[in-house]
Amino acid sequence: MEVLDVTPNELLSGEWKYVNQSEKEVCQFLRAEERLNAELKHGHYDNFFDSEEEWLEYELEKLREYITDYINGKSIEASDLYPIKEFIQHLKFQKLLDRYDDLYSMDMFGESIEGHKYKTPYQVVKMINPNSKEDMELLREVLRNNNFDDEDE
Repeated sequence: MEVLDVTPNELLSGEWKYVNQSEKEVCQFLRAEERLNAELKHGHYDNFFDSEEEWLEYELEKLREYITDYINGKSIEASDLYPIKEFIQHLKFQKLLDRYDDLYSMDMFGESIEGHKYKTPYQVVKMINPNSKEDMELLREVLRNNNFDDEDE
C-alpha cells in the first residue's frame, strides 16, 4: 500500500489508477517550475512591494537562489556544469561585443549607437565652457598650480 501510495479504500473501490512514480515526479517538477516562472513573470503585479527596486531585488534574489540550488545540488557533476559555463561565456562575450560596437562607433563617429552611454577618456573631467567665468578661472588656477610647461623640458 505504501509503495503504491494508495489507501485500501481506493484499491477496493476501483477508483485507483496505477500511476508511474516517475510520472508523478515529472508532474511535481513541472508544477514547481511553472509556479516559479509565473511568479517571476507576473510577481511584480501580484505581490505588494513598496517600489520597483524592491521587486527587482526580490527577483534577482529568487533567480540567484534557483541557480545556486541547482549548482550546489548533491547529484551534480562537472559535466552538468559545462553547458552553463558555455552559456555564461556566450553572454559575457555578447556584452563585450555590444560594448565594442558602441565604443567603435564612438571612435569613428563621435557618438555611440544608442546615444552617449559610455564616456570617452576625454569626458572623464568636466567639460570647460569657454564662456563661463567660473570655468575659465578654475582652468587658470589649475594651470598655475600644476606646472605643465615645466614637464616638457
